[in-house]
Amino acid sequence: MITRSSNPIHLAVAFDKNFLTPFYVLVTSIFANNTDNFVCIHAIVSGISDEEKEKLKSYIQANQGDIFFYSLTEQQVDSLRQAIKDPKYTLATFYRLFIPILLPDTIERIIYIDTDIVIINDLAELYQMQFEEPFAAVVDPAPTIRTDLGITRPGNYFNAGVLLINLQAWRREKISERALDFVIQFPEKCKYVDQCALNAVSIGNWKKIDSRYNLMGQYAPDLLKNEYSEFLDDKVIVHFNIFKPWDRLCQMRLRFLYHHYFDMSPEKGKKRYKKFNFTFKNVARLVRNKTVGIYRDYLAVNHTYERIKPAENLLREQQLSPH
Repeated sequence: MITRSSNPIHLAVAFDKNFLTPFYVLVTSIFANNTDNFVCIHAIVSGISDEEKEKLKSYIQANQGDIFFYSLTEQQVDSLRQAIKDPKYTLATFYRLFIPILLPDTIERIIYIDTDIVIINDLAELYQMQFEEPFAAVVDPAPTIRTDLGITRPGNYFNAGVLLINLQAWRREKISERALDFVIQFPEKCKYVDQCALNAVSIGNWKKIDSRYNLMGQYAPDLLKNEYSEFLDDKVIVHFNIFKPWDRLCQMRLRFLYHHYFDMSPEKGKKRYKKFNFTFKNVARLVRNKTVGIYRDYLAVNHTYERIKPAENLLREQQLSPH
């Protein structure tokens, strides 16, 4: 049995009230796959009532974990308001930069994770990884070269959704302070806000780790649903970095993992998806996604279609050929 005297795995999260349900799903996935670990969560949150915090704390402690809440002063975040150019980002986007500043010095390392994530395996191997750099991260598969940030070679821009942070080295290098300064001075360069800033101030000073520790959609192969079991066997963290599984138009093939843990979470009785805008374009996309999903997810249907398709092509050729 895990006790509070065990060596904990420290995790950090940062979110606002809009991500409360995904956070419940995240912690549910953590406890489902880390029964041998005592997990201590450090959370910077905003817009969450004290009553909701107590509910979160009770749920996490009932699963042999613990959570500590941190808050920022208005002064700490006020200067960042001017740096937000894209309305889809909020101040909560920057909260992770304050985690190393707020945590006690007694904690030597921590895994920061976004809330659009599920954990599907044991975190101990990642947490115990040895390195000297300020942090370890996975290469982001989308941007390859960002000359505006000083990144001139592919494979050197990381995704900040999962960071294994060496807190002593991070603080020594003043990563948070330098990233915050960069965001304020060069907001036009921060397409992905603080992620771009962290990349700009950490060139050549972070450890690359395998994508199984931050499996983004671009790293997931296009398999049939029943084929994912073997593929996911050694994966640890799945990140819905582009398409969100609470969106009915989500195209990420691994969205079923989020819904699996949603159904295990205290939120299972609530709405599974955000409000859907019933425009012609959205409905057409939804029908297309459902059709493609049926084709890909059900082996029998897939195989039937593969047998029918050559016959359809032959018939079409006969109809088009001159008589």
